[in-house]
Amino acid sequence: MPHELTCPQCGYTLTPANSGGRPPGLSDDAAIGALVERLRDVCREAGHTVSLDDRVDEAAAAACLGLERVTLRNRRYINGADFLPYYKHTRSVSYALQDIARYIVGGRR
Repeated sequence: MPHELTCPQCGYTLTPANSGGRPPGLSDDAAIGALVERLRDVCREAGHTVSLDDRVDEAAAAACLGLERVTLRNRRYINGADFLPYYKHTRSVSYALQDIARYIVGGRR
């Protein structure tokens, strides 16, 4: 997955350099909604499974954020849900695309 995402509605490109803000003219909710749609499409195109409730596994979430899987795992271990909310069932960890989009639009910490 590339390290930039383009909003399908306005064409604004999110890159690591400008991901701290929302696209001009869009509210946070609209920007998050557009980004969730784009993340869903990009994850599926890359061969990642997206659940019916828009959750992805650790590898897909790391790719969406431009991180290595181990980096995402370490941040989850050190910062817990303060970094990015996650869902754990037995040994599986998943992330909601909405939470990933909210993190990107709201600015990376």
